[in-house]
Amino acid sequence: MAKLIFPNNSKLQTKNTQESQQFSTNPSTHKYIDSQQLTFGDLTLNSNFLTIQNKKGKTSSLRRKEYQLLRFLVNNLHSVIDKFILLDLIWEYSSFAGSNTLEVHLSSLRKKIKSLSKLIRIESIRGAGYRLTFN
Repeated sequence: MAKLIFPNNSKLQTKNTQESQQFSTNPSTHKYIDSQQLTFGDLTLNSNFLTIQNKKGKTSSLRRKEYQLLRFLVNNLHSVIDKFILLDLIWEYSSFAGSNTLEVHLSSLRKKIKSLSKLIRIESIRGAGYRLTFN
């Protein structure tokens, strides 16, 4: 499994490496174009510019936390990820980040993905967490 790299957040990188061992990733569902781009479904995630782009060239900018969330979900494609794992990995589960913070970021991310692709979506699994899927 590829190690996630987030600039200026070595704790997240280390924690993600440990946590990602719990999740299985199917490498045939996404591929690394180079160290800065990751393609999944009909979208490409660019770590240099914090953007997602569809095959037609339409691009949407991501905030840093949105990028981190999406990158983690892509690397654990089709796996249900508990919201507390996401809070712990992305926000280090600080007292300032509650489940509402996660839901707001996911809502924004869903809108951006929806504007670029009809195939990819982030599902809420009641009582279990979230999952990134595509048809």
